[in-house]
Amino acid sequence: MATIQCPECGKTYNQKESWHTTCFDCAQKKKASSHSGYKSNRSHHSDSLPNQFKITSYLEKPGGIVPGLISANPESDNNVADLAKYFANQRTKNSLTMTQLRRFYESVLAIRELPVEKRESELHMLQARVAYSKGRDSVPQSFYDFMENRINAIIDLKEDVEFFYLHFQALLAYCKYFNLK
Repeated sequence: MATIQCPECGKTYNQKESWHTTCFDCAQKKKASSHSGYKSNRSHHSDSLPNQFKITSYLEKPGGIVPGLISANPESDNNVADLAKYFANQRTKNSLTMTQLRRFYESVLAIRELPVEKRESELHMLQARVAYSKGRDSVPQSFYDFMENRINAIIDLKEDVEFFYLHFQALLAYCKYFNLK
């Protein structure tokens, strides 16, 4: 497995197979555009997660989580309060609800309790559950993008799921504060 830079977006990623020529996000975009006629009534990119909320790592420096991922620090990139506000202000037929957010949070909590060697497979299953929800139009594209981005940060960089748990817990709290329905 080699760590290389994606030619489309510049993000570094772990090339697990020789035919993986782009990062996962770019491959997904390419795949979605090649199936543009499929399920054309669904909006795939109109409510995508803005780049300002995407992360490449949970760590600011070794051992410390990026402060904005767990606090409303206005000077920090990826401010969790701004992300919660973004989710709370989305008004589409498949808007995210607190119940959905709590259910996914409970999955993260369960993964956190697992032995380290079992976490990666459960994270992949969580990605599948989010994809299933998106496929049923139960969650917005932005939430799907959020979960993909956050889970890939754990898997690709071998970061601790504890950081994702803390970030998700803060997101849940701020979503409640901003009255996510």
